[in-house]
Order: sequence, then structure tokens, then C-alpha cells
Amino acid sequence: LGCLAGVCLAPDTPIALVEDLVASGDVDLVDILAVLPGVGGQPFRPHSLEKVKALRASHQQLPFIMVDGGIDQSTAPLAALAGANVLVSGSYLFGAPPGGMAERLVVLESALLEHGD
Repeated sequence: LGCLAGVCLAPDTPIALVEDLVASGDVDLVDILAVLPGVGGQPFRPHSLEKVKALRASHQQLPFIMVDGGIDQSTAPLAALAGANVLVSGSYLFGAPPGGMAERLVVLESALLEHGD
């Protein structure tokens, strides 16, 4: 069918709960929430980067590690450097003034390129 499978971890959920799924290749993506689910505009939780680093180090074959929540020009490079290759930015982009979303996308891209990702 061409579908991929993923699993999402809330900020306080340990990665140990998905280790078997990832190791077996049953999932293609692990979404690390850097904020509590359901409420936009929360600050980024830096401890989420430790989960990203641990997943990338122990499961290099995992195609996608996503960081979701609190992604902006300062946190996007941190997430990418930790090993994430998919970023979700909601409030930063959708909270832009009218016509400002494209500019914020350019800022995100520039921040990532500046840090080598």
C-alpha cells in the first residue's frame, strides 16, 4: 500500500517502550513530542533531545526521527544536530503575522543550513 508506520512518544514516555518495535523494523518513524500533546505554543522541552540522541545512536537504521513541538529558529538546529530528520513547527509558523509564514520558513531553513543540516 505504500504506507509507513510510526509511533509517537509524549514528553514523559521513555523510549524503552518502543525499543522492540524499532529494533524489529516494525516502525519507520518515531515522533518525539517536545511539548505536551494538544496545546500549541508551549515552550520546547530540551530533555526531548536526549531521546533523539539515544534513538539515533542505537537505531541508525530508523528512517525517520521526528521532533514535534516548540520548533523554531533556535530549536530546529538543536533537534537536527541531535539526530532528527523530520521537524514539526506549528505555532512558530501558524502564529506568524499575515503573510509572514514564508519568511519564517526561510528563517528556519537558514538556521538549519547555518548549523550544517
